Amino acid sequence: MSHAIIQRSLQHASLVTLAAALALPATAQDSAGRAVALEEVIVTAQKRQESLQDTPVAVTAFTSESLENLGIVDVSGITGRVPNTILLTTPSSNISMSASVRGVSSNEPSLAQDAKVGLYLDGVYIGKNSGAIFDIADLERIEVLRGPQGTLYGKNTTGGAINIITARPLGEFGFKQKLTLGSFGRTRSQTTLDLPRMGGLAAKLSYLDRSYEGWARNSNPRGPRELGRDDTSGYRLALNWELSDRLTADYSLDRTWGEGTSRPSQLSYANPDYVNLPVVSPTGVILPGAENHPFRQMIESGITDDRKKWFNLDNVGEERYDIRGHSLTLTWSADNFDIKSITGYREMEIRVSPGGTDNDGGAWSVPVFHNATERNGGNQKDHEQWSQEFQVLGSAMDDRLEYIVGLYYYEDEGEEFNSLWDALVPFNGTLLSTRFIPAPAGLGESYSVDNTSYAVFGQATYTPEWLDSRLGITLGLRQTWDEKAASILDTGAEPWTVEKEWDSFNPSLTVDYQWNDDTNVYAKVATGYTAGSHPIRSSSQAAFNLTADPEEIVNYELGIKSDWLDRRLRVNAATFFYDYTDLQIADFQSGSTVVTNAGQADLTGFEFEVTALPLPGLTVDLTYGYLDYDYNEYFVTLDGVSVDVSDTARASNAPRHTARLMVNYDFEPTRFGALSASLESVYTDEYRFNPRQFQHDSADSRNLLNARLNLADIPVAAGSLRAGLWGRNLTDKEYREYGIDFGAIGHAINTYGEPRSFGIDVMYEY
Repeated sequence: MSHAIIQRSLQHASLVTLAAALALPATAQDSAGRAVALEEVIVTAQKRQESLQDTPVAVTAFTSESLENLGIVDVSGITGRVPNTILLTTPSSNISMSASVRGVSSNEPSLAQDAKVGLYLDGVYIGKNSGAIFDIADLERIEVLRGPQGTLYGKNTTGGAINIITARPLGEFGFKQKLTLGSFGRTRSQTTLDLPRMGGLAAKLSYLDRSYEGWARNSNPRGPRELGRDDTSGYRLALNWELSDRLTADYSLDRTWGEGTSRPSQLSYANPDYVNLPVVSPTGVILPGAENHPFRQMIESGITDDRKKWFNLDNVGEERYDIRGHSLTLTWSADNFDIKSITGYREMEIRVSPGGTDNDGGAWSVPVFHNATERNGGNQKDHEQWSQEFQVLGSAMDDRLEYIVGLYYYEDEGEEFNSLWDALVPFNGTLLSTRFIPAPAGLGESYSVDNTSYAVFGQATYTPEWLDSRLGITLGLRQTWDEKAASILDTGAEPWTVEKEWDSFNPSLTVDYQWNDDTNVYAKVATGYTAGSHPIRSSSQAAFNLTADPEEIVNYELGIKSDWLDRRLRVNAATFFYDYTDLQIADFQSGSTVVTNAGQADLTGFEFEVTALPLPGLTVDLTYGYLDYDYNEYFVTLDGVSVDVSDTARASNAPRHTARLMVNYDFEPTRFGALSASLESVYTDEYRFNPRQFQHDSADSRNLLNARLNLADIPVAAGSLRAGLWGRNLTDKEYREYGIDFGAIGHAINTYGEPRSFGIDVMYEY
């Protein structure tokens, strides 16, 4: 799908939408009660309830209804549905996230790395990518804010923020049961019970259970048969207590636990030159041309770009996880301001049994990367975090001044233990097993981290009387202090420990103007900051002491929020320019990821979101995102030499084009219920998994077609019943979703997206 084709498609869709909308009568509903005007969407992107169209922030919101219709149950479901945004699970885990917003990517699952895209659950920041993708019972809304965030949010992030908001207790009896059945053994059951308010206390309890057998199978008796399998359970308790007319308390407890196997890693490349090198292994010397030469076996296995469904993997283990969280929000309301306290505690345990992830794509006579019986004892990861935030939100000067002032404290501790890894590496004209080389210290095998962050932040918006009170001036300020300590534990002697402190002052300025009642334009300059990072996978103490410096970013942005034709056409757009300094990169170097400063980069982009009601009952959603990433300086250290790779480097997980077109039609209701049908096309341009030029480390462009048929308001004796039939990837597109090029180790692997799948959702609510 070329750039020209995309442009022509978007232009054509816009013209059709506009022409049809012009012909509509100015009514809110047709005779069948179907909406012909777009509903107002309320968001809390600026910590107060306000219309999405009045918010001078590039934000995409998914309401509870849209989440239901799209089948979204965790944050990974929004990938491709937000301009310039990709959210994926990492290859080695079902619950670890790789997030990229506007090309600002944080795909490193280690506990030493801060997430550049902040994830918040009911206002509580979730500190690490590991364990960040978990099924959430009773979602109310998801908001995706693009661009640096810090003057409104507890943690400073350069990429953006994803707000997950759950539904509060209703205070009256209610019951909801959802059930999903689908391809590849997919089942999901969620039960929600609301209890009547008693003594000012309302409670809601939700429980979910899901399972998925995966679409790939393993024929090797040493590994599990089902690849990509997932069995998860969880519950959430939410309490709302009205302690007085002015004081309320909201408490929630959530827990998710389960087990599964990672998605299969498919061999996509093997170095043909390595066939001519002898292999020195613990079982002896394997000469070139021998039938049991591992690289000969790899090449003769028929390496293909076609998605495989059957694998012979001897090194796949099971992942078990347990994630628990507590949050308490106290709100005291005065006449002109609110004082809010948000306390959060989360802990995570992840265990991967011996075998872990098979990173060579097969069962060769000499394991190329891991060995399940002798060298790989699995993985153990433990993390806990505690945060406290205080906010004062209010208004003054006859509501011409709205403000928020906040204090934030965050700390976390974590440990990760890995077994030693085994690889065949070129050495003096042979492929030598690292089993014969003294194990290098570090490389992320065993380490601990201890991090603390403090901040004071605030934002104020002033609306002067002149210009008919249509002008808004917003100033945001933030001061952050970070302290980080990391220790490499597997040194064979005393642990290597590095401690360092940083601080940063980050202002922002936004000017917005209400052009008329339906059009709002804004200009923004915002700065962002990501604290430095200790390179825990360093192979020497000298390299470990080279801590990555903080990353800084300046965002210049222009945007428009507009409704047209009596709110039958909505157009929101933004263009932006990012200026990066000391850009932090998770650079993959011959089997190990090293966090380092790449240098300087410029990023230019554009995005728009169009929603139209051209006919009664017909809704058209069109989104598009464009990115142009340019490294001005990108230096990496290879074999002790600093090399400039800026000419060949590209941003990771940052496709140049992303687009989505969804058409939904609500038929006239009948006595059997209200029928609706939707068709969705999601386009993602090609992108790399690693920022440097690797020949076998990228995903081709793809266009995924999804469809859904809903029947709501099905007549039942009591309550309401709805059902939905859905299909995903209807054209059965084969596409790479994630991958690793191991460089000098001589091979590359990729994981693929799910094949065509179908399912049914049923929900009863009383």
